[in-house]
Order: sequence, then C-alpha cells, then structure tokens
Amino acid sequence: MMRPTNNAEKALASLEVPANLGILKDDDIWVCDTAASNHFSKNCDDAYNVRNTSTMSTGMSGASVEATMMDFVMTQYSKTGAEGERFKLTDVNYSKKFNYNLFSAARCLKNGWTMTGDREGITLFHPKGGHKLVFDIIIPTKNGALFATMLKKDTEVANAQIEKPQTMTLLQAHNKLGHCDIEKTRRTAKRLNWRLSDGVMDPCPACAAGKVKQRNVPKSSNPHKATKAGERWYHDISTISDKGKAKAAKKQWHLRGRPAKYIRMDNSGENKKFVERAASADWKLTHKNEFTSRSTPQQNSIVEVQFATIAGRSCAMCNHANIPEEVRIKVANEALLHSTSLGNLVVDKGQTKTRNERMGLSNPKWANTKIRTFGEAGVVTRGKNGKLGDRGIPMMFVGYPINHASDSYRMYTTLKQAKLVRLET
Repeated sequence: MMRPTNNAEKALASLEVPANLGILKDDDIWVCDTAASNHFSKNCDDAYNVRNTSTMSTGMSGASVEATMMDFVMTQYSKTGAEGERFKLTDVNYSKKFNYNLFSAARCLKNGWTMTGDREGITLFHPKGGHKLVFDIIIPTKNGALFATMLKKDTEVANAQIEKPQTMTLLQAHNKLGHCDIEKTRRTAKRLNWRLSDGVMDPCPACAAGKVKQRNVPKSSNPHKATKAGERWYHDISTISDKGKAKAAKKQWHLRGRPAKYIRMDNSGENKKFVERAASADWKLTHKNEFTSRSTPQQNSIVEVQFATIAGRSCAMCNHANIPEEVRIKVANEALLHSTSLGNLVVDKGQTKTRNERMGLSNPKWANTKIRTFGEAGVVTRGKNGKLGDRGIPMMFVGYPINHASDSYRMYTTLKQAKLVRLET
C-alpha cells in the first residue's frame, strides 16, 4: 500500500469530527450513497483505462451531463489517518461538472457485498471476506448526516498493467522473494495478488547449498511480552551518529502510535553510548533498556536468528544466480540489503499483512510492480561509443534503490561498481 502524501496528511489534519459540508470539495472525500447506481468522480487525475460513454448522468450537478468512464487504483484512509484497504475502483463516471465524489453502495450490494452501520459509520464487507470499506467521516446535514471516507488515488501504479494479476510458478515466486520458506511464499504471493500456477515445488538446490550448514540458535523467553507491533525491539551492532535522523524516526513511530517500550541489546560500548544519548534532554526516549550478558547471543535470540536467516537467504540468492565466489564478496552488501527488504515483505504465519504493513509502514513501491529476481541480467544504456561501439553494458540486477521510482534498479558489472540506473522498458 501507498503511504499518505503531504496533501493527504494536511487534509486529514483539517478534518473535524463531525465534519462539515465544505469537506465535500476535497478530491479525496467520497460520500457513500445507497441509491446511486454508479460511482461518480469530479477529478480524473491518475485515472487509467479511460473510455468515452454515451450515457447521461443526473442528480450530482443538478442537470444531465455526459460523463467519461475510467478506472482508479485507490487506498483508503480512516478519519484518524490510519491506512486501510488498497483496491481497484472500476467503471467510474467522471465529469468536471460534478460537485463531489460519490461511492455507490447499491452497486456493491448488487455484486454480493454486505453492509452494516450505526451512528458511528457504515461498513461494506467483500463477499469473499477479509476486505472491507469503512465510511467513518460523518457530515451532519439539516435532517440527518452523510457518511464519507477518504480514498487516495495510487499515482505509482495508475498506468501499470493491473487488469490481470501476475501468474508464476511457486518456484518462481520463491526465487523472487529471496528464497524464503514455502508457506511464507504462498502467504506473501496471496497478499501481493500473485497467481501461482502450481501448489508444489521440488526442493530448491540453491537453498540446500546455502542453508544446510546453518545452526539453530536456542531461543530464550522474555519477561515482558509485547502487546502490539513495535512495542519491543531487538537490535545488534548499532551506531547512531545523526541526531536529526534519530529524532525524526522517533517522531514517526510516535505518530503511528507504536512507540517502543523495551529495547534489548548487548552491553557493548556503542550500545552504552546509545543509552546515554537516549536519556539526554534533546532525545527524551522513554523506553526501558535490557542488556544481555557477555557472549550469550541466546538472550537476544530474535535478532541473532534473523541474522542467520538473512545470511542463509542471501547465500541461496547468490547460488541461484550462479555468482562465482570472487564476485560474491563484491555484491555481498547488495545481496544482504535486498534480502532484508524482501524479508520485510513476507507474510508470517497467522498473519494477513506483510511485516511492513504490521508496523504501520507501506510496502515499497516496487512491490506493486513486476518484482525482479536477484541475479537477472539486463543491458544498461551508456550512450554512444563511437560509430560501431556498443551503446549498452550487460549488468546484473542486485536490488532496488531507496526513495526512487519503482522502475529503478541497482545493477552490478565487473566494469563498474553497483550504480543506480533506470532500465528502458
């Protein structure tokens, strides 16, 4: 899912409870209507599959107008700013003469949805379960109230080919997700709307070679169990030198309602320095510190096991890509970084959301597109090289850059170190 933009945050901050009719002018506010037979939008930004229609729409603008039909990819946000469902809204009528956005509950009910509601809001439930839309923004009128919600258009995938889900084998999904176990692969594929063409796969040779020597690290119990996501942190080898970034990260976690209560770490020098800074007047961190004894990684088993998992998956990724030993040293950081990013994208047992989503974060933009497999080959444009010289360099895909477009990649070549590029498609 996409996180709200600055405009969305401003709009959410300006919402009154209850809201007033002036909020209907906002392009992201949609009113639930049980009588309308179609969805209506007064803004066509980020639409796709636009087509003309000869139908005339009446009621919204006070006169009959000719509308254009289009589709959107939307993400819902509650009145408190909490991120909700991401979905495709199809066959939406658009005209610049419309006064506000209208969501047709009648159309959903006709398609098998169910609806419940009270004075706090209206909820629509998908017939297959697991998905819902909540209209919890209450707008009082003279004789009653309107129920609305905030739907943000997904600008990153508006022009992508989303009509059909990606279809692949279980083995292909396993390779794309960095060689995580089979059950995690199935759950994550379902969350990312991938269609698996088979339900079984042969043992992965790359995993067998990369993980066979991995040793189990005994687990230890914790005296204080976390009651919600983000309440307990485990970390190791942490160096904090930028106060600004640390303060910004702390503020974001507090805004998401998930401040850390406990942080467990070993008693090394850099961690003791972190404790001193955390208690300073400018940082003002209020969590409780828990130190493990010297040479006892078992007492911090969560993070130690994760180190071993990331290392094993990274080795399997290199095995599958047939990367020679002398090159693995040069791409080790890239492999570990990409394995960590893929690990935050998986869906754990008993969960329906990815690890990113459970922590209040959005999945990376590239997760909504065709995910590349570590080690894929691509030709990167480098410009003219004389009359007969090559204009491209063969490179190997090693991951995605941070804070860039979803079609940007990190590529490696023996001629030049890993570099941020945008491949031509």
